[in-house]
Amino acid sequence: MQNLPIDTDRLSVPVVVMAPELKTDPETGEVKNDRDGNPVWRVGVAVAMLGRRKADVIDVSTSVKPEGVAIGTPVRLVNLVARTWDMNGRFGVSFSADGVTPAVSPAASLNAAPNTGKSKAPTPSA
Repeated sequence: MQNLPIDTDRLSVPVVVMAPELKTDPETGEVKNDRDGNPVWRVGVAVAMLGRRKADVIDVSTSVKPEGVAIGTPVRLVNLVARTWDMNGRFGVSFSADGVTPAVSPAASLNAAPNTGKSKAPTPSA
């Protein structure tokens, strides 16, 4: 298995399209845990390379419970890594991150007033 760090600065703002859920074994239904015994969460996220119109949906696994994350939430993928896998004649790529946290959307940041550190001058009263 090869670990490939992903440069998230080259992606548009990832958006949650499938709510966070605990990752379970499909055969037993048991919750999967990481090496340290923490439950593993799975979040479906739409991502696109900057300048491209086509987005892909990836499942991102994390051992940190994604707080404040719901469908439609722009998120930050902390230390996103892709891992190649090959099992029983099947192969693919899985994604994991140290965390999936809410991000400020570009629209929200464009609408926010810039913080220049200067206070506004009082407006004259009539």
